[in-house]
Amino acid sequence: MLITFCIAPINTDMLISIAITNFCKINNYPEFDYKIVRNIGGKPSLSPNLLQISVSHSNKIVVVAVSQQNIGIDIEYNKKLINIEKISTRFFDKPINSSKEFFDHFTLSEATTKLTQIPLPKTMKFAEFDGKIMPFFIDFTLAIAGEDTEIAFIEYYKK
Repeated sequence: MLITFCIAPINTDMLISIAITNFCKINNYPEFDYKIVRNIGGKPSLSPNLLQISVSHSNKIVVVAVSQQNIGIDIEYNKKLINIEKISTRFFDKPINSSKEFFDHFTLSEATTKLTQIPLPKTMKFAEFDGKIMPFFIDFTLAIAGEDTEIAFIEYYKK
């Protein structure tokens, strides 16, 4: 899996294209012609569907994951003012005792929703996830869901 991110406003389709190009180069995967298409909800995918992509935005960070396997990615700015107790009591299957625990669980839920297409309120009830929290950003939680565990980061700044 390749994760490309940008800390600045950027056209999401351009960042997806950069991520696909870099994925192909790094993995010796043949480049191919594709179109970025969106479902009714706006979720991007490729046509033809030779690679899987997942996109997330939070605050000023945009992340794109590219893999040969189905994936979900989510990033959340964790300095938001939220009522952790109210949300966790209503949606989570276990007590949440800290802001970090809340954002870890919530972000994994979002990534799992992108992976499985199961609605977020249902994934928030899962006790365990097949995913990872990636501690790469200060004040942000990044979660990845899927079978692909080999990750390379490429930083891209819009000029």
